[in-house]
Amino acid sequence: MAFPKATNRDLNYADDKGLRILSLDGGGVRGLASIICLERLMYRLNKRRGPGRDLKPFEVFDLIGGTSTGGLIAIMLGRLRMDATECRKAYVNLMKTAFQGEPNFVQKVMRFGSSSGRPFYSSDGLKAAIRSVLHNAGFSENELLIDDSLDNCRVFVCATSSRTTGLKIFRSYELANENALDSPTIITAALATCAAPPFFDKVQVGEAYYHDGALKANNPIFTAVEEAQNIWTADDSPASLENIKNKVRCIVSIGTGDLGKHAVGDSPIERIKMLIRLATETREVHGKFRSTWGEVFRQRRAFRFNVHQGLQEIAIDEFNKVADIIQATEEYLNEGDIVGDVLDCIKALDSDVRKLQYPRIKSNPSQFAPKPGVFIKREALLRKTEDLFRLSDKQRSIRTIVNIFGRPGSGKTELALSFYRENLKSFTTIVRISGQSKENFSHELVRFYKSILAPPEAHAGAFDDQRPLLIDNHFGKVTEWLNHTDNSKWLLLIDDVYPGYKEDVLDQKYEGSRPHDFLLEFLDRIRQGSIIVISRQELQLRGSQSLQVTALKLEESLQLLKDTVGDSLHNSDNGKDPASF
Repeated sequence: MAFPKATNRDLNYADDKGLRILSLDGGGVRGLASIICLERLMYRLNKRRGPGRDLKPFEVFDLIGGTSTGGLIAIMLGRLRMDATECRKAYVNLMKTAFQGEPNFVQKVMRFGSSSGRPFYSSDGLKAAIRSVLHNAGFSENELLIDDSLDNCRVFVCATSSRTTGLKIFRSYELANENALDSPTIITAALATCAAPPFFDKVQVGEAYYHDGALKANNPIFTAVEEAQNIWTADDSPASLENIKNKVRCIVSIGTGDLGKHAVGDSPIERIKMLIRLATETREVHGKFRSTWGEVFRQRRAFRFNVHQGLQEIAIDEFNKVADIIQATEEYLNEGDIVGDVLDCIKALDSDVRKLQYPRIKSNPSQFAPKPGVFIKREALLRKTEDLFRLSDKQRSIRTIVNIFGRPGSGKTELALSFYRENLKSFTTIVRISGQSKENFSHELVRFYKSILAPPEAHAGAFDDQRPLLIDNHFGKVTEWLNHTDNSKWLLLIDDVYPGYKEDVLDQKYEGSRPHDFLLEFLDRIRQGSIIVISRQELQLRGSQSLQVTALKLEESLQLLKDTVGDSLHNSDNGKDPASF
């Protein structure tokens, strides 16, 4: 289902708190300058806020949008929820991978002038680099761009249609005239917004092909404003622009440096002209925006940061100029006027900054734990389980996986639940999920999300449509909650895990001891906390420890029998003790 163009919650939030919007220009490797500017803003903002956990950009900004590599940065900050420093480090590595095998001047001229239109670089390198960023951030390469929780920071990236040259917006949110099923994956959206000709080939999304958005909106500030109108105003009337101006508490536009007229050095003439046009367009767009939003600038609610000296000679694919970019940006940020702009900007950002949107468990912590059954307390196994976890706060900040395995009926699940009950004060919640199949696993993960973590809108029906293409989004939200730095005191119990198999599970014809890929992929996303995986045989799980539950001893079996039937055996007519049978 499509969300309304502007919900009451959106309108109320915009009125009560004010909106914070971040717009990021394109610029290839010079996008590093944008990240450094943002890194300075976030450092000053967190220092102003005093002791406590540092905020990340997605916790400060309600909307982050970008073009080309600015779009890639927007995804990293808003969709992958990186902090600015993480983003900077990942971005440098990504650029090095994407621009490997740089062609020389002659090769560039020949490729650019050939009828084949062969790009300077392979898109495979860029795709591999983006895939690595997703993996390191705990996301699957199949993760969709759309993120349908209304509490999240919204993200958009710009691309250009290869056929119509029209601007295409890929969003992490859904507008009234869109269908979430059309959402691309994060990788596809990132490739599309970065596919700058002649550097990379066009990218197919659905039935259409796209180049990077810099050809239409290298400075996407007006697109950001239009998106804000679509989300946070109730209509499309001309008055809505003035309405959104009043709702904005702080809007920040960050460029990738003034290129002047010496953008690319040894590149072909046509390429120089293209880059100069793009550089001129960003200046012209900012000039128009400042004219349109002049009052907001004067009120110190709108800011533009753009390095004006030192980046003129750096081409967008010269990743070996990282040191030069850093030096030029640091010099820019230390200029007197810019220092003042930074201080004014963080004052605007800090004013009534929104509270963290990470959900907290409000219900009974054991809501998702099953009722205890009849169980023989096996002290040795219980102590062994506790030893494997070592429930200190420091230990829980690192992921601990214990694979409890044994024959059916040996008490594997009850051992896990007994461990939880014995250490009740050590956990905020327990979540039990069936790992028997991907269908069961996905269904119960979505149920947990809807019942505990989802915003109120989910209970009004917004999440009733459990479309398979959106399952990964719920995976992302749950793993995000599990990985949150203030939330490591949980126990995740994954029961009934079968290895990969070729034939029917009921026939127990297993193929090795490696679990299904969906479970391995999910576990790879988790970076902290306590996880118990229950199976009939020992599994191959990266970084796990194993504990075998063997058959009950005779005295334990008798105790289980007594606990099950009570005193009826002692009170029976034969008067025999159970041990005599």
